[in-house]
Amino acid sequence: MKLRIHANSIRLRLSRPDVERFAATGHLAESLEFGTVSDFTYTLEASNSQLHVTATHSPSGMRILVPRTLAHQWTSSDQVGISGEQRLPSGRNLQILIEKDFKCIHKPAEGDRDAYPNPLASTTGPQ
Repeated sequence: MKLRIHANSIRLRLSRPDVERFAATGHLAESLEFGTVSDFTYTLEASNSQLHVTATHSPSGMRILVPRTLAHQWTSSDQVGISGEQRLPSGRNLQILIEKDFKCIHKPAEGDRDAYPNPLASTTGPQ
């Protein structure tokens, strides 16, 4: 599971094994180690009680919750992503996007082997 944070947006990209594990367990977690400082852990969880995609944070990490029905619909279909917008106390919004990770079409990458086939690959020629 890849994490990208930019401005007021969070994006998770899941490989095929990640999506399969999330479908089976309703939970994924990754940690970033900082050595002597505590790790930063980010999790994705399917929730029976959530009505919308939401994110919370603590000093040790971040937790993204997805309504279980939405998670099931996404993991069992060709749907590319799940998105949500969380209203913040400041009046701004936090954009949350969870996507299936596609293979890169511009350059071969070792890290892409578990990614989904890119639907644009046929329009850019052989890989």
